[in-house]
Amino acid sequence: TAKRTERIFSVVGSAIGSQLLPLSYEDSYLKLDGFIARPHATSGSVKSYLFINGRKISDHLVAQAVKDAYGTLLEQAATPFSILFLTLPPETIDVNIHPKKETVLFLHKE
Repeated sequence: TAKRTERIFSVVGSAIGSQLLPLSYEDSYLKLDGFIARPHATSGSVKSYLFINGRKISDHLVAQAVKDAYGTLLEQAATPFSILFLTLPPETIDVNIHPKKETVLFLHKE
């Protein structure tokens, strides 16, 4: 939404915000939207934010998938900056695998 975009840009600042590309995908099963950085706007430190069904989550597999999607556009040590919002049916994830609910278990990994 426009309000979410405004909040993101106010938090990351104009230098990073100007390097972000919007993305959006939706089908009958999931919805994904957010921003990814242009390949030259990456860093060596982790700067990925993932929200699943509104909850901030850390997920190595999703972070690696984002990095892999850049292919050869990134240097090997570079980490892409991304802010992703993934909406899935609640029955497809288990949020009770971490005491702080910072990670989820995807129940259907196909």
